[in-house]
Parts: sequence; structure tokens; C-alpha cells
Amino acid sequence: MIHKQVAFSLPSDVLQAFKEPVGALEKKFRLYLAIMLYREAELSLERAAKMAGLCIEDFIYELGKHNVSVFNYPAEELKKELESI
Repeated sequence: MIHKQVAFSLPSDVLQAFKEPVGALEKKFRLYLAIMLYREAELSLERAAKMAGLCIEDFIYELGKHNVSVFNYPAEELKKELESI
């Protein structure tokens, strides 16, 4: 798999607010981005877990900690399913 680097800068006062080393922040930001992309159905569970650097079980645990359902089922589809019953 080919990897590409994505970089962005943040004001130093924002980084200081986290009170963590930059390396720890990178890991945290990767996790947050993976959770958001999973929640928005941009990534599958497996790909989001891989992006976060976690096994699927640990990623599911993180989803729960951040109040994101592992069952990523769009509300419109669920409503159609319930109406058809």
C-alpha cells in the first residue's frame, strides 16, 4: 500500500492547550479523523481502524468512548426498512 503524507499547521497556543507532546497529538488526531470519517460513512470500520493504527476491537472501543455507533446505518434507510415491516 502506498502512503502519502498530509501535513497541516496549528497555532502554538492551540497545541499548548493539549499539553501533550506532538507525537501523541498526531496519534490522537489520526484517531479523531478516523472516527469522523467512519461516522460520515467515508471509511469502512476496517479502514478507519487501520487509519487510526488500531485493531478493529480497539477502534470499536474508541467509537463507544466517543459516542459513535458501530452500526453505521443511515436514518433514511432504517426508516424505509421499518415502514416496510
